[in-house]
Amino acid sequence: MPASRSGLPRRVLASRRRAELLQLLREHNDALSVAEIATEIGMHGNTVRGHLDALVESGHVERTTDARGTPGRPRQVYSATGAPSADRDYRLLADILTDHLAAANPDPGRVALAAGRSWALANKPHSAPPPRLAPTTSTGAPGEPPDALEPVLRMLSAAGFAPELAEDRSVIRLRHCPFRELAARNAAVVCQVHLGLIQGSLACQDTTVEATQIAPFVEPGLCLVTLTSASAI
Repeated sequence: MPASRSGLPRRVLASRRRAELLQLLREHNDALSVAEIATEIGMHGNTVRGHLDALVESGHVERTTDARGTPGRPRQVYSATGAPSADRDYRLLADILTDHLAAANPDPGRVALAAGRSWALANKPHSAPPPRLAPTTSTGAPGEPPDALEPVLRMLSAAGFAPELAEDRSVIRLRHCPFRELAARNAAVVCQVHLGLIQGSLACQDTTVEATQIAPFVEPGLCLVTLTSASAI
């Protein structure tokens, strides 16, 4: 039976309530406390805590400490990790390939960037549930169609990045990294793959916008992709 990184079977998601709880966390950009989850899902806090413990153990949920500086003991908060719900788990393969790429190339970031770009050019952005978009009606770049970036944002949303386009269209905020643990260990490879993916996706669109750099983890759970427009240079 397929197992998670902890060796627990994927049967952990056979529980309807756990699957429902995991879906709730995936729909929220911010980590939630037990009390917040219990309120939203209509379940007793102790029951929620038990389900969360199982999801943390299986690798589907991450438990962190909320360090907001409020009085009292810091809260424990929970967020989805991006681990797949299906039986297939490619984490080991991703670890192996990332480590090999980092060790076998003098400039792994450049190779990773090219790999992400090539993949995106061969697999054009597809339709997906629309991401959260900031208003763009009056702040777009000169001559830029208001929906030119939408296919790219849809692609990022489908991949689990929870993207948000800034009102001035200069930045894409990535609110959730589905490869968080891997990126934290080897950002030079993983984050450059993501930048290449965005660059290739933009190259597939009728747009003068380019993604020039990615700043990983500027805040916990937030990465920034810088956009520039050739028409404005």
